[in-house]
Amino acid sequence: MVKNIYVCIWLTFLSAQAFAQNQVEALRYSQSLPGSTARSSGSGGAFGAVGADFSSALINPAGLAFYRSKQFGIGTSFYNITNKADYITNSTTDNKFNFNIPNISFVNSYINYENGQEVKDGWVNVCYGITLNRTNNFHRQTLYEGNNNRSSITQNFAERGNGQDFNNFSPSSLEYLALQTKAIDFNTTDTNQYVSGFKSPALDINQTGSIRTRGAMNDYAFSIAGNYSHKIYIGGSLFISSVRYIEDNDFKETDNKPASSKDIKSISLNQYIKTNGTGLGARIGIIGKLNENIRIAYSFQSPVSHTLKDIYSYQIDATFDPGASYNSGPAVSPATSKSQQNNYSYRISTPSRNTLSIALLDKKIGFLSGDVEFVNYKQAKLSPVVQGDNFNDDNKLIKTIYKNAVNLRVGAEIISDIFRFRA
Repeated sequence: MVKNIYVCIWLTFLSAQAFAQNQVEALRYSQSLPGSTARSSGSGGAFGAVGADFSSALINPAGLAFYRSKQFGIGTSFYNITNKADYITNSTTDNKFNFNIPNISFVNSYINYENGQEVKDGWVNVCYGITLNRTNNFHRQTLYEGNNNRSSITQNFAERGNGQDFNNFSPSSLEYLALQTKAIDFNTTDTNQYVSGFKSPALDINQTGSIRTRGAMNDYAFSIAGNYSHKIYIGGSLFISSVRYIEDNDFKETDNKPASSKDIKSISLNQYIKTNGTGLGARIGIIGKLNENIRIAYSFQSPVSHTLKDIYSYQIDATFDPGASYNSGPAVSPATSKSQQNNYSYRISTPSRNTLSIALLDKKIGFLSGDVEFVNYKQAKLSPVVQGDNFNDDNKLIKTIYKNAVNLRVGAEIISDIFRFRA
């Protein structure tokens, strides 16, 4: 299975963003990729009414009831994502390739016999399944570059420190690291105010950056489904959602002015974060077979409350022109300051999902299927693990900027002898 994804990113402004738990994380862990097996992914993830696929545990667990024997499967995926970043006046494209195993599943079917014959009415068979399905892939790589004569990241460091006595800076804060490396300096005319390490207000800086992310969300589910008279299929599952997200964010500024400026020659910031956690949720679904060629379906996924832990750190490196000196003393080149590794635990509740599905099938021709998924991203919510913390402002912002979403998925499979063509 090969997935090619294209993403455009517009980087229109620059600031040093300290890691925080906010609406970005809420959306990241609320989104889901369609399909996890080769068959469902090849059909756009529109498998809610088709069934008989391991991904049914992820989309509509009632679909597992179409299995009539034991099945075990392992899937592989080649994931290639291309990112285009627009920064200032430059456009940069980069891509990242990832090989992964998006599905490992086992399904067993118990067929109901009466007097040695398979029953045709009532509960015909019951299936249970143990499945692993990948629900999101965080592998990305973005590069950007541009010349900037309007702002520097050092100005952002200074603004963070303004109004504070430097003795009260947190050793893990960006302003502390910046002062240690002389990326910022004391403002001698104003108490508790700081200025950029670039002495001249006329800036001429080349800025480059890279954002590398990796990790995934996986769904570990136990499902039960039943087939009633080959007309109604009902299923449910309990699942554990696991989260692993790693981000390495590097940013560098290089001064284009001559060394006679006697200030910063280059400065770089590395921000690292690793997030791990799990959540618990449930799904139920039903499929109705109107006849041998038409199926309709509905499924519901509960909200999932994830308990997450962020581990993060920062590092600032700086080099200086010969003879550079500041109010806090002469510059040492190169200079490095790194924070200790910090951690913070919190919870994110992701929204419920409702899906309506239809499938038109012919055993000799193939199928045409469609899913309509309803997700209200306003339902996403952050909450603290430690009493006294609050996310009131973040949750208000989530309700303001996020909307109800309707996701339409359409898929098809055409049978030709031993071949299957999907789209």
